[in-house]
Amino acid sequence: VGDRAAAYQAALTAAVDAARAKAETLAGASKVYVGRVVNMVEESDASALTLTAAGNADALDAADTSTLDVQAPEIPVEASVTVSYAIS
Repeated sequence: VGDRAAAYQAALTAAVDAARAKAETLAGASKVYVGRVVNMVEESDASALTLTAAGNADALDAADTSTLDVQAPEIPVEASVTVSYAIS
């Protein structure tokens, strides 16, 4: 859990950095300057993770559980932010 929290914090930082880079690109094309942040909203989407054997619950019932090798899946960590900037 601690590693996931750290990964999420890093993803948030990357999302804010990406928002700033996009804003600066748009501002440059419009001949204006990006100013301070006037609003920032973190957007999250909690999702459930379901694990099944061979994609089929019946396969799990039929499996020899003494030799069943279950490995934790790699779960991607994403963060999304909407940032509004002042322009001048």
